[in-house]
Amino acid sequence: MADNDPRSAQDLSQFAENLLQQLQENFQALTEKLTLRMEEMGERIDDLEKHVTDLMAQAGIENTSEDLMVDFAGKDFSSTVKLRHYFHSTAASVRTTR
Repeated sequence: MADNDPRSAQDLSQFAENLLQQLQENFQALTEKLTLRMEEMGERIDDLEKHVTDLMAQAGIENTSEDLMVDFAGKDFSSTVKLRHYFHSTAASVRTTR
């Protein structure tokens, strides 16, 4: 029985080490995937902002995009980060109400 204890402890230790390694690899893959998706969404938001500005110019609207960011729903969206945060929190509240 004394021979089984060290082997069992060694097996358990190896199992735990392998499990932690797999968790770390899965977490890293998920982090990379989320980062890529966030970058893609950032690009889409930038494109949307450009298209809105172009449409406003075509329509003859004088406001600059910075003026619109401050005026939108009475909130200050002078930075893209603030705008992204607003849309993220709005989308999250919509998902929770469904």
